[in-house]
Amino acid sequence: MTTTNPNSSASPLDEHGSERTGHVETRGIDLVPADERGGRPRRLFAVWAAPNVSYLSFVVGATLILMDLTLPQALGVILAGNLLWICTGVIAASGPAMAVAVTDLVLRGNRYNGRDLLEQRRGCPFWYHGGVHRAGFLAIVVGGLTSALWVNTSFWVGPIAKALDDIDMAIPSGMIAAAAVYWAMTRALRSIPRD
Repeated sequence: MTTTNPNSSASPLDEHGSERTGHVETRGIDLVPADERGGRPRRLFAVWAAPNVSYLSFVVGATLILMDLTLPQALGVILAGNLLWICTGVIAASGPAMAVAVTDLVLRGNRYNGRDLLEQRRGCPFWYHGGVHRAGFLAIVVGGLTSALWVNTSFWVGPIAKALDDIDMAIPSGMIAAAAVYWAMTRALRSIPRD
């Protein structure tokens, strides 16, 4: 393989193994030797995520202004909404919540009555205790905490992820824990009727 690097002797890493500030990558698509590789996959998160979500703030902000909010009010709504998403990112709640939904679907054998599912009043089949299914709530909390132990992000590395050389298994570990807790709790509480 030929190289297009005009200065192959200059390393992009300093004496501590960190990337040199202001260094311009000159290799293009050529293979970078292992001793010159300084990045890790987790450092690419911002590069991948930023282009996908940056336009959303503009669209939401413009929509809020069209709804007769002032600019400071619209900025406040956007800021509050973005701060709330930090919680979702930290505990990776989407994985455990999805696991609870799928486990519930499996345990019920896909037997749902759409009208009953959407009823929001006392006495309906899915009302449980004040509108909260304790097994589902506990499963999501346990799944979220499990995810936090396995997560590996730029601002938080869970203790299990750190112990296993920065492996990020937040979503699958949270889903498995949530599914197991939900299955066990629904069996113990008998909250899902068996046929």
